[in-house]
Amino acid sequence: RRWVRDTVGLALALHPEWGGGPTVSCSPGGEAGRRKRALPPMPPRAEGPNSASSGNTPELASSTSSTSLVSLMRSASPIPDGSHASRTKAAPPAPGSALRPALKLYEPPTDDEDDESGNISPSPTSVVRKIRSLQAQLGDPSELTLVATGGDNAYHFLPEQASGFAAMVFQVEAASDAYVLLSSKPSDDKTAQLYEIVLGGWRNSKSAIRKAKQGSNLAYVDSVGVLSKDEFRLFWVCWAHGRISVGKGDAVGQQEFMGYEDPTATSVRHVALSTGRESSGLWQMRGFKTLEDLSEISTSDDYHFHFFPDSLEAFSAVVFQVKASNDAHVLLSSAPTDDKAAPVYEIVLGGWSNTQHAIRKAKQGANLASADASGLLSGTEFRTFWAWWDHGGVTVGRGEEVGQQELMGFRDSA
Repeated sequence: RRWVRDTVGLALALHPEWGGGPTVSCSPGGEAGRRKRALPPMPPRAEGPNSASSGNTPELASSTSSTSLVSLMRSASPIPDGSHASRTKAAPPAPGSALRPALKLYEPPTDDEDDESGNISPSPTSVVRKIRSLQAQLGDPSELTLVATGGDNAYHFLPEQASGFAAMVFQVEAASDAYVLLSSKPSDDKTAQLYEIVLGGWRNSKSAIRKAKQGSNLAYVDSVGVLSKDEFRLFWVCWAHGRISVGKGDAVGQQEFMGYEDPTATSVRHVALSTGRESSGLWQMRGFKTLEDLSEISTSDDYHFHFFPDSLEAFSAVVFQVKASNDAHVLLSSAPTDDKAAPVYEIVLGGWSNTQHAIRKAKQGANLASADASGLLSGTEFRTFWAWWDHGGVTVGRGEEVGQQELMGFRDSA
């Protein structure tokens, strides 16, 4: 509940050698909680081995050895007397309510005519047939945003503004060169402040992120066959906290295959869609998502940490729930990285076949605090925990009341 200037975010992961299926839910303390009461003073801790004070408050990440789900609870962290102060702020419009039907059809000169590249440019009639078929599959067409883009390289701006949101989910059917524009103004001018995301460019072999229309590639990855002219492919794009990330599927934060960290981030208020000159596409918007919507994630057993888009800069505690048979890891760091050389705190819950827990000062580092706790985690039900970082120490406990039912703690004198 005190201001912590170096804390950035939260991430979760699983170790590949361990079994289990964790699910985690987290709740940073809110403004209302800070106004109502300060957290109790940090309990005195004996200095651990290799103690060194980094002076930085950690960022949060988590990991497990099997599929896990993490859900950030948006209320304030409960204060020790058991009362619960909720965060109060105006919520952005719900993703569903923000969507309006927007059908834009281009008109190629002839029906189903082959272009020079060998791709078939669908006629307006064939596009309408596809749209009606899609509406029949997905239900109420009034809740859908459908956009057809032609091979003219022109951007079609959606009627919905992206202000107040942090991500979008969509699906597209195109042979190659599907473009997504994120901008601060409804303009695709080459001098405008924007991000251009290329999916399946270079004949459906590469994908890229740029900071100008047709600008330099700031991220550039192999993505052979990422698009299809015969079926819809599902993607998400997230622009939270100055990081542009792109992935497959409808679970934002999962199956990421491309990302770019922007030190001078551009605000995102508008979204536009396009296809390159050698392709045409049909798009269906699945919805915009707020930071609150992104608070629930699953982690696989690859020991890869998943960072939350939420910043913990203003907080000193987090409450979370996890469902996992063993080995749930939480990473607290000052930057969104889990590199072994990075200054981080790694919290291990239910490690060593769900028999111990520990605190480390590096990924896979030496245990600075540890204790036996057989059966701490469960693969069939959520278990609630809290983590608290303040005054150069990290403390972990059970339940929703920060400071109660403490499990372990480490005092970092440096």
